[in-house]
Amino acid sequence: MSQVKTFTLEPGTPRARTAAVELLADGEGSRRYRVTLTPEAEGAAPRTFEVDAAALPGGLLHLLTDAGRSVTVGLDRREGGWTATLRNHAFDLDVLDERAMRRRSLTGGKGAQNAPELRAPMAGKVIQVRAAVGQEVQEGQSLLIIEAMKMENDIKAHRAGVVEAILVAPGDTVATKDVLLTLA
Repeated sequence: MSQVKTFTLEPGTPRARTAAVELLADGEGSRRYRVTLTPEAEGAAPRTFEVDAAALPGGLLHLLTDAGRSVTVGLDRREGGWTATLRNHAFDLDVLDERAMRRRSLTGGKGAQNAPELRAPMAGKVIQVRAAVGQEVQEGQSLLIIEAMKMENDIKAHRAGVVEAILVAPGDTVATKDVLLTLA
């Protein structure tokens, strides 16, 4: 079974998209991949293509697409992912594991980080509400605990803001994508 790695291209921008990359063949000096690009914008259709890749000296990668397009990409590792340089433009790539990818897709993607609603990434029972209406919160701050499959999951603020409304209470059962609270 082939392994699929998932990256987010240009996270936090209107052009943000997810790339699912599957290794098809591992030859001497080059590899063949299937790439599916899924824009985070609503209504945008995914695109799938195949590409041959060969590593070059100096952190460069040469790509040849199934459409015959040839490009060279510079890659630099950074905290949490990579920076790819293509035609004098730098693009940040977030590397996501399967759990982070699932959470992002269930909660509306990284493009939803400016939305006022904080949604449940999974079904479960609200164990604790750690925020209050009118409280100022920072991105990444713990706001709720949801128990799912006998595990407690820390639900964090997707952005900074002021808690405008809390729509759940301890003991409530929530479904995936239910709105838990809103931020102003």
